[in-house]
Amino acid sequence: MGPFSRSERGADLGSAPGGAVAERVDTTYALAGGLYVTALVTPAALALAVQSGISGAAALYVAFLVVVTVTTIGTAFAVRRLGGLPERLGRSRRQWAFVVVAGVTAAGYLVAGEVSAFPTEMAVIAVFAVAYIGGLFGILLAAMSRTRYIDAILADEPIECEWEAGWPRLWRIGVVGTSLAMIAVGFLTAFLDLVPGGIAVTVFGWIAYVSGFVLLNLGESWTYRARPSGLERTRSVIRRLDRWNRITSVEQTETTLTIRRRGWWRPPIHCAWTDLEDPEAIREHLDRYVADVDGARGVDGQ
Repeated sequence: MGPFSRSERGADLGSAPGGAVAERVDTTYALAGGLYVTALVTPAALALAVQSGISGAAALYVAFLVVVTVTTIGTAFAVRRLGGLPERLGRSRRQWAFVVVAGVTAAGYLVAGEVSAFPTEMAVIAVFAVAYIGGLFGILLAAMSRTRYIDAILADEPIECEWEAGWPRLWRIGVVGTSLAMIAVGFLTAFLDLVPGGIAVTVFGWIAYVSGFVLLNLGESWTYRARPSGLERTRSVIRRLDRWNRITSVEQTETTLTIRRRGWWRPPIHCAWTDLEDPEAIREHLDRYVADVDGARGVDGQ
């Protein structure tokens, strides 16, 4: 095991790591890295195959399978040897380099389709594959890097209080309704082309369609854990930690427990009261660390 500096354990997340990291990257992260690189380079590899004279659906399919298999496995083996890589990326904004590289690569394919012998049809497919698939894997790798960094710095920290909560039911109904409407509009404009207006409407349809699926996740349940160093939030492969000095206030209403964080770009955290099994204990632990806790109104509004 390769330890991070103990003196850095109490530092802010964006500036220093703590805890310990494994000598080898775990298989899940390495495989995600392999699929990410595969999404970026496969269109170029297939274009080179076409330029070299390979033709026919069967031959191209075999070439596709070979490129995907070799690139994914080769990259995964290489990433496995880079012990501490996820934690070091997750400690800063460098984690978002995965998304930036995917965007730059997609733009490169678009330019190649305009100024070189790169087939235009393949360039369009490449831009879509890299921007969408590569971008999704980039976001996933960024989240996984942050999660593994937090795993490292919280390895020895006790859990003082734990609860699971999402948004109130009426809020979720509104989110789901809005999401489905956006998906429907996007499908009608981007896929069925039922709304006239040219490329601008088509682009709007794609944005609405993708945004609708993203919005569906808004307000879903997270697992919260109060720890000495901050408030941990976990859902699926995503793990986040807000230091207590980043949380400015805790407010209570008849329907929600709202945790506000420093910085306009950080939205408040909302927990439905009906999801909290022991709200008084939760408020007590938050009161220990957060200076501004509104205790004037409880679940019953008193």
